[in-house]
Amino acid sequence: MRTLFFLALAAALFGGLPTFAEEWQDRVSKVDTQEFEVRGVRKISHEEALEMLANNVKFVDVRRAVQYNLSHIPGSVNLELKTQFDETALQNLITKDDPVVFYCSDKQCYRSAHASAQAAFWGYTNVAYFAGGFTDWIGSGYPTD
Repeated sequence: MRTLFFLALAAALFGGLPTFAEEWQDRVSKVDTQEFEVRGVRKISHEEALEMLANNVKFVDVRRAVQYNLSHIPGSVNLELKTQFDETALQNLITKDDPVVFYCSDKQCYRSAHASAQAAFWGYTNVAYFAGGFTDWIGSGYPTD
């Protein structure tokens, strides 16, 4: 029930949610720390994100294009959740076994949690969710483009 409340709240605040198959929603919940938890997806810290970037793991920024164009994690690809993120777009970036990291603005942003849940639902097996997102990245003093 709490998950539905937060999805409705996100829809009201951000103008609706993308239309995906209903089953992916069962993977996402919000915990007391204000972060989302995504069942079947590895949540990573900023230290792990930096290490994964150094190992050439694909990073997908699901923020709005205007946010991405201002600044983003180096080498990341923007697939705006509402307008660009779908199974075909993801297939054009990686195979189902390639590691991938989804990130958004910060730990309260629903976009990366939803994108990582959807990728896992589509059968991607090496999905990571950078819960702290871009705010955590820049707060750690890491480079940006």
